[in-house]
Amino acid sequence: MEVTDTEVYQKPSKLYVKSKWWPDSVPPKISQRLNDFFEGLSDVFKAKPGRPNLLPHQRQLLKDLRNDKNLIIANTDKGLGPCAIELHRYIDFGLNHLQDASSYRIISTDEAKRKTRALKAAIEEWVCAFEAQPPYRAGTITDMEANYIRTLKDKSWESDPYNYFYLLFKVHKSPLSTRAICSACGGLAHGLGQYVDEKLQPMAKSQSSYFRDTFELKEKLNGL
Repeated sequence: MEVTDTEVYQKPSKLYVKSKWWPDSVPPKISQRLNDFFEGLSDVFKAKPGRPNLLPHQRQLLKDLRNDKNLIIANTDKGLGPCAIELHRYIDFGLNHLQDASSYRIISTDEAKRKTRALKAAIEEWVCAFEAQPPYRAGTITDMEANYIRTLKDKSWESDPYNYFYLLFKVHKSPLSTRAICSACGGLAHGLGQYVDEKLQPMAKSQSSYFRDTFELKEKLNGL
C-alpha cells in the first residue's frame, strides 16, 4: 500500500514528554476492581521456566565470552552483526582515529566544559527564538516540541552531557579496518537532533529519488 504525502506529514509526533500527572484521589471501587482484575490474571497466567533453545556447549561459550574481560563485543559495519575482538586491539584501533590530527583535536577538560556550557546555552537560545510567545508570536516549534527538547537537554546536563565514541568493525575488508562513530544519543543535542530528523524525514520521503532500502532499490531496478 502506497503512503501518500499527506499521510506522511500527519504521522503522530514522537517529540513528547510523558505526563507525570496522577489524580489526587482514586475512588476505592476503582482500586478494588483493578486489584481483582490483576489477581484474576495472575491465576490464569503462571510464570514457567523457559526451555533454552541453545545446546549446553553454546551456553557455556556465551558465558565464557561474557566473563572474559580481555574481549570486547563490538558491532560491525554494513549491519553484519556482532563481533569479538581483544580489548588491546580495540584500544589501538580507537587511538588510530583519535590521534589523526586532520580529524580530531585534543582539548583540555576546562575547554570541554566551556564548549559544553556554550552548546547548552545555544540550544536554549534557539528554542527561545522559535517557540511561541503569546500573544506576540505564534512560533515555528510547538510547545510540545520545545518542552521535549528542553527536557532531554536538562536530563543530559544533570547526568552525562557528553557524546560517546565507539567503533564499527569492517569485517568485510582486508586488512581489518574500523569506522569511528561519535554518538549523540543521550547527549545534550539528542532532543534537538530528533526534532531535526522528524522534520526532514517527510521531506526526504516525498522526493521522487527516495527509496527505503537496498531491497526496494533492487525491486525498482528489476522493473527497468
